[in-house]
Amino acid sequence: TITVPAKVPPAEAMPLARKYQELHTAGRDDLIPYKAMELTTVVAEAARMCNLEHGPYSFDLTLTGLCIGDVALVGFPGEPFTAAGVMTKEAPGWKAIMPCALTNGAQGYFPMKEAFDEGGYEARSSMSRRCRDGRGQRGFESCALSFQERTALAECPARAVRLTRCV
Repeated sequence: TITVPAKVPPAEAMPLARKYQELHTAGRDDLIPYKAMELTTVVAEAARMCNLEHGPYSFDLTLTGLCIGDVALVGFPGEPFTAAGVMTKEAPGWKAIMPCALTNGAQGYFPMKEAFDEGGYEARSSMSRRCRDGRGQRGFESCALSFQERTALAECPARAVRLTRCV
């Protein structure tokens, strides 16, 4: 389990977030000064800010693993960016590692640090700071290593199935 900080909005941003949320709920997106994908991004960001105004201040994310011989499936409880999947697939000692999204949860996007720096829909609408400062990224790395060590120690033979969770 990885505990990641929530992306709690600053108090000074809340009046505009509430306004956009109210306009969107009332079906008045035409009064929000954005168009197309930027409108979608601003509305999603406003919803996230309103949802997190009073917490929670962190999220627990449990990565789930399933080993079948020397093949591993690693499940993320949301939608990790490609870099998290690549990082997981690069753990040594496996014939194949298959990252799986939306496993045992749907806790939103898991943008990596670079995505936060660039902005965009996924980073701005993400409920947590998961990887904004690198902590979440290091969490994925350590969980992938933990998964590798635990399943290797469990002697997962061919055709046997061993279920484990990263802790």
